[in-house]
Amino acid sequence: MYPYEEEITRRCTGRQFRCAPLSPVSFVDNCRCLYVIVPFKEDPLYHEHVNYYEEDYYRDFNVSMIKTFTVLYERTLTLRERAKRVLKGSLKFHDPVAKNMILYKINGDLA
Repeated sequence: MYPYEEEITRRCTGRQFRCAPLSPVSFVDNCRCLYVIVPFKEDPLYHEHVNYYEEDYYRDFNVSMIKTFTVLYERTLTLRERAKRVLKGSLKFHDPVAKNMILYKINGDLA
């Protein structure tokens, strides 16, 4: 197992990186590669997100691969949203959501 491999597996969002004793730079320095998957050109920016990601966001790192893709999922409506839908005559309690994502493969020092 490479240094920090287990830690990287468990820490999957930037929120954890900010709380972690090691920065993302330290992770890249101690692994073969780091895969970062984040929302792509998110507009409007979700209230918990602090960064707006474009293709060149990690230009200062050794990025070997960039791929964009779309994730499709259903969002469950809140109780209030469901009540409003029922009053309008709809029994649909889920909304389809499509989110554009971007994957960066960053080569580390052990590559």
